[in-house]
Amino acid sequence: MDEERREEERVIKSLEVKWEGQSGGYTSRIGDISTGGCFIDTFATVEVGDVISLSIKTPDGDWLTLGGEIVSYYPNIGFSVRFPFLTDEEVRQITKLIMV
Repeated sequence: MDEERREEERVIKSLEVKWEGQSGGYTSRIGDISTGGCFIDTFATVEVGDVISLSIKTPDGDWLTLGGEIVSYYPNIGFSVRFPFLTDEEVRQITKLIMV
């Protein structure tokens, strides 16, 4: 996603993520995250517009599961995900994750 289109500033975090979409299920790393979305580092091929489920491993070992939409894809680098429908609790958990 273009920098000027982001509503929230992303924070650089390297976190384990398990995600599943139309192309299958994968384990990767998150490069950055905000309450608006994240960037997933991966060699997997995805399609812009696909909806995925992702589970982010938190520093305390729990998993935060979210839904997202792929908004940009960079072959052999990764893709950007937008979190369109977060609950208040999910926003709180992401905010806590960013602050750690």
